[in-house]
Amino acid sequence: MPPVGSRVALEPGVPCGRCRYCRTGRYNLCPHVIFMATPPVDGALVEYVAWPADFAYPLPASVSLAEGALLEPLAVGMHAVRRAGLVPGVTLLIQGAGPIGQVTLLAARAAGAGRIFVTDLDGARLAMAKRQGADAVLNPLDGEVGEALADLTDGDGVDVVIEAAGSALTFRQSIQLVRRGGTIVWIGLPAGDPVEVSALQAIDKEVDIRGVFRYANVYADAVRLVAAGRMPLGALVTHRVQLAQAGEALAMAGDRKSAVVKVLVEI
Repeated sequence: MPPVGSRVALEPGVPCGRCRYCRTGRYNLCPHVIFMATPPVDGALVEYVAWPADFAYPLPASVSLAEGALLEPLAVGMHAVRRAGLVPGVTLLIQGAGPIGQVTLLAARAAGAGRIFVTDLDGARLAMAKRQGADAVLNPLDGEVGEALADLTDGDGVDVVIEAAGSALTFRQSIQLVRRGGTIVWIGLPAGDPVEVSALQAIDKEVDIRGVFRYANVYADAVRLVAAGRMPLGALVTHRVQLAQAGEALAMAGDRKSAVVKVLVEI
């Protein structure tokens, strides 16, 4: 248990610890999980919360509180990279350069990905992805993404596509853009469900499609990577507000009119 007064990051989901998913290490799938800000569970936009010590991770002195707050989205990106079975040298496309796309980029780079390409409609977010290490960024408004990827990969296509945009179009495109025999990981949550995709195309290409639901067994590794300087999370914070302006923070993140990537609410 961390001693009183420790700086910690909270993993916001507490599973039951007894079901088959918990016992096999996939506790993110626990049907009885208590997860912050998932109704009817309250979130953490308050001065104090009570949380089990097993899910409080001490922060080394080299890790700021802002970086500690960003461990949660980073955990999603790291889990997605693990679900992709990413090995050093693979070519990767990340669809979406929002917060989750950005941390997935960092996680993939740390895992040894070869070339990483990122797509988005927002120029500011693409510029950030480029600064964070993307080898090429593509805006679909500027031209056909499939043709651009073919040029970038000598016609081979990408080994892995990670969908982090959450649009019906990008879900369909993930199957179109991955190479034959490649792997697709879906993180994004589409506004409407079901989403129509081509089963025949997925079968013909013999692609592996894997979903991501939050994360499991990631936080400790995330803390170590940030402490080692391998995850420059601070750059993702584009706006900071105080707790009294939390409503404004949510509005900013929702409308994306001010080059928003991540808004930090300071307590």
